[in-house]
Amino acid sequence: MGELPVPVCPQQTYVSATYDGNVVFPYFDIATKYGFANYFFQTNQGPSMPAHQFLFSGTSAPSGVVGQGYWNYFEAENPHGGAGCTAPAGATVKLIDKSGGENISVHPCFSHNSLPTLLDPNHIGWKYYANASPGWDIWNAPNAIAEICLPTTSSGECMGPDYINNDVLNPSQVLHDLGVVSPQECGLRNVSWVIPNGDRSDHPGLLTGKQNKSTDIEGGPAWVADIINAVGNSPCKNVDNSNYWNTTAIFVVWDDWGGFWDHIQPYEVLIDDPAHGMHCDPATTFGCGYVSGFRVPFLVVSAYTAAGYVSGTPSQGGKTFPYIHDFGSILAFIENNFLGFNQIGQINPTYNFADNFAPDFKPNPPHVPLADFFPLRSPRQFQPITLPPGAPDANYFLNYNGPILDPDNDVIDND
Repeated sequence: MGELPVPVCPQQTYVSATYDGNVVFPYFDIATKYGFANYFFQTNQGPSMPAHQFLFSGTSAPSGVVGQGYWNYFEAENPHGGAGCTAPAGATVKLIDKSGGENISVHPCFSHNSLPTLLDPNHIGWKYYANASPGWDIWNAPNAIAEICLPTTSSGECMGPDYINNDVLNPSQVLHDLGVVSPQECGLRNVSWVIPNGDRSDHPGLLTGKQNKSTDIEGGPAWVADIINAVGNSPCKNVDNSNYWNTTAIFVVWDDWGGFWDHIQPYEVLIDDPAHGMHCDPATTFGCGYVSGFRVPFLVVSAYTAAGYVSGTPSQGGKTFPYIHDFGSILAFIENNFLGFNQIGQINPTYNFADNFAPDFKPNPPHVPLADFFPLRSPRQFQPITLPPGAPDANYFLNYNGPILDPDNDVIDND
């Protein structure tokens, strides 16, 4: 059997079939001009749908209230037959228990608190820019929360006012809200989740039902760069007349680790294994059988982030507090920023979620998660992200009229 050639940088071929650095250059440019984390982990070890529940809510448990069914289980996989509260009645998703077994399946419509549970009563605006992918809304986290979706039995649509007012089924709308087309359209909310279309999701080259070249869907780095540049150059003003750049923090993160080997172990693994002397009580311990996941890239962009800052360098101590971060760190940062330090971990005070268990959060002495990325006291000038020659610009994404692709090809490719 002949040997197959191995690319010098095999990971790079995941988003670029050309084996060059042009496609992924914007990610390196972001890290060079702003911040990057050495030790940022998925809170969960799982694919897209549960990961987005953690990014939106701090949990993927179907119920987050003690005493309700399945509160000590977590959604661990992408669903079969449809996703979210608008999925057909026969759709199911597997749950994982405290021992790591996946022996129970439920309908993928959940009843648990989320970050908007804190934001809404405090009149803090939010938007979730998602993809209109009927039947496979695995990245549309609000769709899977019954209290937000409020699905109708007649039309199978989400009709909740929170969903209608805040869930935007066109990711490119964020460019309008940043004033790229017209300052009259400025409308960025306090907290925004921006989810890409499949052609800019950094997944391999797959379209529904067939194999494609990865060059067909390698718009991810340009998409991220265009949004960052839109924030940095935005003509929009806040109600106090401050500009968007000086008042915005941008977090760029991937929902799972991509399948490549990593020599860095997850920072904490909890499992109930009495045979080996390990006991995990879900009544008192968050994430039994499910936390944590592998490292994922994490980029931070703001006027208060020093150029080229790397969190978790050897001189800082490497993989140690406060340089270990996860999805819960993002939620906790938002809570501190808009609600105050004493609201960190309060998405669900009865049974704490990932915001309370962020690895860089300490109540006493107080430490705010992700604080190491914001050392500057005065804002610095925006440094635009450079796009490689021929990369799609904001106008391309604004005028995109191609297919609305499944965000995660796990739906069509179980390999």
